[in-house]
Amino acid sequence: MGIPNYYSAKNLKELNGIKTSNYNYQFSPFARLKNAADNKLAEYRVPVVFTPELSSLTATDLIPEPCRKRRDLRNIPCLTIDSDDTKDMDDAVSLHKTANGYELSVHIADVAAYVTSGSILESTAMERGTSIYLPHQTIPMLPTVLSDNLCSLNPLEEKNAISIIINLDTYGNVMDYELTKSLIVSRVKGIYSEVNKILAGHSNSTLKIKYAGLTDMLFNMNVLADKLKTGRERNGANISADIKPKFVIQGLEIDLMVIEKGASDKIIEEFMVLANRLIAEYFHEHNLPFIYRTQKEKGRLASYQTTECGHAELALAHYAHFTSPIRRLADLKVHQLLTAHLNGINNEMIWNIFDEDLMVSAKAAIKCENRADHIYQLCNKICTEEFLIPRRNNEFVAEVIGYSAKNRPIFFLSKYQLRIIGRVGLLAYEGLKVGLKLALSNDPKGGIEVISYKCIRNATA
Repeated sequence: MGIPNYYSAKNLKELNGIKTSNYNYQFSPFARLKNAADNKLAEYRVPVVFTPELSSLTATDLIPEPCRKRRDLRNIPCLTIDSDDTKDMDDAVSLHKTANGYELSVHIADVAAYVTSGSILESTAMERGTSIYLPHQTIPMLPTVLSDNLCSLNPLEEKNAISIIINLDTYGNVMDYELTKSLIVSRVKGIYSEVNKILAGHSNSTLKIKYAGLTDMLFNMNVLADKLKTGRERNGANISADIKPKFVIQGLEIDLMVIEKGASDKIIEEFMVLANRLIAEYFHEHNLPFIYRTQKEKGRLASYQTTECGHAELALAHYAHFTSPIRRLADLKVHQLLTAHLNGINNEMIWNIFDEDLMVSAKAAIKCENRADHIYQLCNKICTEEFLIPRRNNEFVAEVIGYSAKNRPIFFLSKYQLRIIGRVGLLAYEGLKVGLKLALSNDPKGGIEVISYKCIRNATA
């Protein structure tokens, strides 16, 4: 049985307010993307819908597991910062300047309070492994009642969290930290673009009202994030790119947005990397079983392992995924481990309970992550082709950045942040900057490829 067709032409008319014939839908870029994604989801046996038992769950059906102690942090001003369309908000941050530097708190949704070891919700998370974010569809790891409601740190709602409270000196060096189960209230759903405007000095009356009482904290966060980033660079970490492409669906067409990371993106990235690092160090120091996020060499794929070997890109001896338990299995297992530890279960019992379970979970997380990446890469390839095909008569500025496995040159279109493969037999050298033209591929699978290139000065796109 294939994947159910949730996006019929009729539904598209209702959802998007467009008028189109079945013929237009059938041959549209959207239909090609959806059909390819559905086929790949079916091939990998990805569960797209939840069972009726899980789909029918409501907030009143799910009672959080009691814990030994939950610290009341509701009076501490904190906020989430995400994209405007984010529904599964699993991290919030707060910052207080101290006499010696900073007190940074990173609050992560306490998903383990609802998804306990051996439960049907855990089995579902094991099967799915990760939320899958595609240009046209999101396939969550956990049911909506958890991902968008109980575990999402929605503004002005009391939420269970696990908080890591970090004391740093004026240079951004960690002096000490504390881990605790907590109760928090996020003051506002921060939006990257809005916070970026505030930090750039472009705040308006609407933003001043929305972020009232938080703007000084945001500016202090920006200063601290700069110090953390500088420190990571000094230690040899590779810092992620500041620009990335994002495909969006416009009716039945596929469009592209080139998104530039702003100051708020940097804040969240630095604070989450720090929290993930400290959690991994904590488990290492306390001789507890764990799932580490590891990468033996730069450029190689990162993985999940129960033994540590460091993270090369981040230049860290210990690293983990802890900050996204709503959408990643590995993070959820770390939360279950930490919950057991904070509830006073001794190390020997934790090893007995989790040792073998973690090895199984790490393998499941790797399998599901690879599966999701293959599906995402297919969708990205189709979106790239459908975006560029109508523009193939343009001439593009590009640079040769490497070669494919079949020794075909790879061209990087800087304006669109896209990579395109050259036609078989096309010669080029790495670092060459060119103006190039595209054409439909001769490959039976279709697509688009570089057919020729020339001097860059005449390029128009």
